[in-house]
Amino acid sequence: METFVLDTVYIKLETGKVVTGFTTMQIKYEKPDGTFGTWEAIEHPEDSTSLRTSARVTCADKGSWRAQAYIADADEAYHGKPAEFKVYSSLN
Repeated sequence: METFVLDTVYIKLETGKVVTGFTTMQIKYEKPDGTFGTWEAIEHPEDSTSLRTSARVTCADKGSWRAQAYIADADEAYHGKPAEFKVYSSLN
């Protein structure tokens, strides 16, 4: 299923690393206009190597978005490979 402007969705990203026990879990994003932000994330309930946004998020801007998993604790920090997804305009 595609994502449309103002849809509320969970974002899931594969990290390639078991995320259990990390104290910081975030999904960093870049909006189509080039601005950046972060969503708080949790370990995916069915996959310990994936992050999922902790709440549904609303993508209010159409265009190409980039998202990247980020996990950290006191001794180490990791970024996942950036993923791109598109948000489309819906019919009025």
